[in-house]
Amino acid sequence: MPRRKKRKTRKRRKNIAAALLVPVFKALIIALAGADTFFNYVKSGRILRGKYFIHTIIICLIAAIGLGTFGIYRVLTKVNAGRVFVGEEAVSVINNLDVTAEYITSSAISNIQSKQNARIIVNEKITIEPIHAKRKEMFPADYVASEVAKKLTFKIEAAEITVDNQLVGTLKTRESANALLDRIKQRYSNEGLNIISYEFVENVQIKDVFVDSDEISDELSIETFLTESKDETISYNVNNGDSIWELTQEYGLTDSKIYELNPELAENPSGLRAGQNITLIRKVPFLQVKTTDRQAREEIIPVQNETRHNAALSAGYSQITQQGIAGKKLVTIDIIRINGYEVRQEVVSEEIIQEMLPQITESG
Repeated sequence: MPRRKKRKTRKRRKNIAAALLVPVFKALIIALAGADTFFNYVKSGRILRGKYFIHTIIICLIAAIGLGTFGIYRVLTKVNAGRVFVGEEAVSVINNLDVTAEYITSSAISNIQSKQNARIIVNEKITIEPIHAKRKEMFPADYVASEVAKKLTFKIEAAEITVDNQLVGTLKTRESANALLDRIKQRYSNEGLNIISYEFVENVQIKDVFVDSDEISDELSIETFLTESKDETISYNVNNGDSIWELTQEYGLTDSKIYELNPELAENPSGLRAGQNITLIRKVPFLQVKTTDRQAREEIIPVQNETRHNAALSAGYSQITQQGIAGKKLVTIDIIRINGYEVRQEVVSEEIIQEMLPQITESG
């Protein structure tokens, strides 16, 4: 008997569940089909038929409230914007999810470069996190990029000048660095000279780098450093015609300083001798300039004497049979100077412009 009662109870519960859920599912399916269809279904009263129509109505209301609440939640939490970060700092909210972090980065860099008039690289990474935001909290991409540009730190493109691998200064552009070095070279351009080349004695390099803006120097300070002179002791070979006075003018020394450096000169009243080596001091800048001055000059080709034996002449007797004539040649030379001081001459070419005629003497 108890078993039969249990079976009846389970069957009754199944019938109740079917009576309650079938109309609800029908109502939901019809609701999805359209509002008019659902209204007609309710109006027909079919949803209210059956023994448990009150329960059906309650379940429908609960389902409607649940669906409505879920819909409101979806609306309130739907991703509709992006929070923009510069590094770890949140900067702004963008209203367009199609805009990428790469686009914001590119726009912000362009904004900064137009103001700096130079290329830059930024130190921070820009990222975008999808979020839900209120309309008043969202901004267009261009505005967000301008706000990001204010927060970015960056390095600016510049030109680094090194001398023998030693950093001497950084300028804003390669053009300004080249202009500064050209001005230093032109210090040794004098009228009357045919300078065909200017070179630095040291290894001077200009490198393109990215640095913080406060690392850029002004041109005047770099130029002053590169041209500032120091004393250098040299050995000088005295030429014909040199005098103490001429040396004081050329090297900016006093005669007493020359005598101090060369005590033997004070002991020799005859003064300087050609070929004599003496010690001098000259001013040498940090950056030295080597110039090549090409000059052409005429030189005399001296007459050569030739002696020939003539058996027809008496012993000990001689006579000139051809008078000698000196020749001429055009010699092209390069005069090498460092900081304006001549260090050597190099012959480039020689061209005979008048042949030399030897003087011939016949003797018996």
